[in-house]
Amino acid sequence: TSFMLKVADEIQHHIPDAQFILPQSPFTPLAQLRNAIQDKRFVQVLNGSSGKIVHEKNGTFILTQVGTRILIVSPSWHYNVLQISDLSLTLPGTNTAELAILGIPMIVILPLNKPEVIPIDGFLGQMCRVPLLGSFLRRFLIRLLLQKLKFVALPNQQAQSFIVPEEVGYVDPLKVAYKMVSL
Repeated sequence: TSFMLKVADEIQHHIPDAQFILPQSPFTPLAQLRNAIQDKRFVQVLNGSSGKIVHEKNGTFILTQVGTRILIVSPSWHYNVLQISDLSLTLPGTNTAELAILGIPMIVILPLNKPEVIPIDGFLGQMCRVPLLGSFLRRFLIRLLLQKLKFVALPNQQAQSFIVPEEVGYVDPLKVAYKMVSL
């Protein structure tokens, strides 16, 4: 989330009248979102921007350090929000298929800037906790997964071609912002 705040700040710098909307996931309570944008550990992992959640008469917003406002929309308005969007920045998942069906341009990001902090479940996750060996094993497993996974966005997987831009691996928020501004 802090990564996306940094992207929004940069876009706002280039397109001052841009408006930003974050459809809140039904699986992400507001308290968890607040933690993700305020806890310096989360912000620093992806070179993001911090922010705070503010409640106003017109709705609930994320306000970044430089003043970019991002409207947080409840999960029940998810499809309404998508329909009015001109462009989306998203993570891989079924939302990429929904955006494609609605004809909304998107950039799909899978930032792996700090692979050592990505959670891995099960036996391999336990192995990744072993001092010294764990960090190496985690990076190796993520590299192995990326080699097997040619596309991360569902539209690209379906088409077996890059029809949606993807940024995977080390992802720079400024580079993503410039791509979005050009789109």
